[in-house]
Amino acid sequence: MKPLSTPIFENKIARIGLFRCPTEHPDFGDTGPIRNGHLMVFPRTSVRILLPDREPIVATPHTVMFYNNEQRYRREPLSYDGDRCEWFAFAPALLAAAFAAREPNNHIKSTHPFPFAHAQSDAHCYLQQRLIVAHLLQARTQGEAPDHLWLEEALHNLLAHVLDQIYGTTPTKHNRRPRKFSPQTEREHRTIARRVQEQIGAHFTRAITLDELAATVHLSAYELCRIFRAQTATTIHQYTMQLRLRAALERITDPGIDLTTVALDLGYSSHSHFTSAFRRAFGILPSALRRNQRVGA
Repeated sequence: MKPLSTPIFENKIARIGLFRCPTEHPDFGDTGPIRNGHLMVFPRTSVRILLPDREPIVATPHTVMFYNNEQRYRREPLSYDGDRCEWFAFAPALLAAAFAAREPNNHIKSTHPFPFAHAQSDAHCYLQQRLIVAHLLQARTQGEAPDHLWLEEALHNLLAHVLDQIYGTTPTKHNRRPRKFSPQTEREHRTIARRVQEQIGAHFTRAITLDELAATVHLSAYELCRIFRAQTATTIHQYTMQLRLRAALERITDPGIDLTTVALDLGYSSHSHFTSAFRRAFGILPSALRRNQRVGA
């Protein structure tokens, strides 16, 4: 029988997997306790979740579910499609850092980091986790490695956004002002962002990792992502990609340089990866731009 849970990715930040349980499966009502770690789960269908000593939870695509490892639960069908969802098992150290940033005076148990069972999932969260899963599945189908810098940063941002929602710190259209820090802290954050920009500027053609960048400013990758975005209004991945793409403009007008060589020299995994990124950024294929020769030297 096909396994109900299928891991599709694992690194030191998180494990990610698919869960598919049709209503006719003999174990639909009880598939046993959680075994994959502390899970953040995004339902794609509607199902009723029954936790011990709690009121029933209607889990829908508008919900994000939280399960500590070994959590027991039961389910009841609400959709003909059964229970279809994606799960994210974040590393315990990352969860501890994320909760400490929001509850510095509370000790979070490593065995039960999630103090809540569910929350609302806004459109941004739902889209972000779908993009992460789609990226991984597409990379697997094409036999390519995922974009690790984008993926790591997307995972950090997904966790941060979900927790910000729960703790009421997500900016809304009525409140988009960032949290205020002391002048000294603001100066420190500007310095951090500047140093990271310098590092990226010197090394953007290679596969630099978040951990490498974070180590240069003595922060965790999680902290760095939040500070960099607050100071620059962009992500580390977006900043890096813009440097690569703008460097590409300098090279593709030279007919003596093969476009695949340009792609690989600038850190892209393949010609197709480079072409897709270039078109998204500039609205034209690099080959078409080369033919038109509309970029000055």
